[in-house]
Amino acid sequence: MSRRTSSDQGDGGPSVLERIKALHDHNELFTMIAEFPQAGIHNTFPEEWALAIAYAESEVYRCRRALECFQRKNIQSKEPNPSEDEYKNIMDDFLNAMLLLGRIVEASRKMSSSTPPSKKSMDRYRIFSRVEKSGIRGANGEMASMYGQMGEPIPFYLATVNDEDLQPMARFISEWLLDPLVDYILAPPRDLLLKLPMYKSKYPVESKESRRRIFNTKTVSAVAETCVYTLAILILVAPIATFTVVEEQSLRIIIMPLFCLVLVVSAQLMGSDAMPLYTLVVA
Repeated sequence: MSRRTSSDQGDGGPSVLERIKALHDHNELFTMIAEFPQAGIHNTFPEEWALAIAYAESEVYRCRRALECFQRKNIQSKEPNPSEDEYKNIMDDFLNAMLLLGRIVEASRKMSSSTPPSKKSMDRYRIFSRVEKSGIRGANGEMASMYGQMGEPIPFYLATVNDEDLQPMARFISEWLLDPLVDYILAPPRDLLLKLPMYKSKYPVESKESRRRIFNTKTVSAVAETCVYTLAILILVAPIATFTVVEEQSLRIIIMPLFCLVLVVSAQLMGSDAMPLYTLVVA
């Protein structure tokens, strides 16, 4: 008997040993996800769910035709008593097919509505999955290239198990401002300080990836709220300053609704949580 080198999932799939090794080699990834649940990336399998729904529908049609055939056969038959067991089996098969379709559709709906990962969570997952190495397998045993390379768009079929639930301003700060802040402002003096003999032995210089851990969701949200306050005040100060310069009444009438529109639109762009802050500032 020949020993199989690939899994039962089809030719080209990972062997059982490769799948075991993939789990073992990604212990750091699992530890990182336990610390940062937002980086728990998973595949939503949109094509596979569509296939499963099509199969479940075919089972419903098959069971429905079997039920209709059983009904016609017994209605037209002159036999006094149809088989109770056969009738029960026909109906059970039909009900099970219907329930199976319902469960698959509901699970597909939940999976398709899963939250896409943020850019930073995706980058963190790619770093710990070592996607830059050719031929490396991910934790699931498949090729890590399925997650894309650093900086590439997030694949449409990926989602996260834990949404960061960041407002637009907080998401903008997290994805576009934190890295330059860490790399060019905070990291250089910190690395210089850690090179001193009194700190070098206790606090080794961190890598670029580990620096990103110093910011959590609460910190980002607090910075975002400060930015929202500042922007709201500036948006209110702008028309006041403009009115002091523009003396013509007709121009003031035109400028006033324009700035009102800017205030309303900016509040919407900041997210629903920013509305109380805007209301407080306006008051």
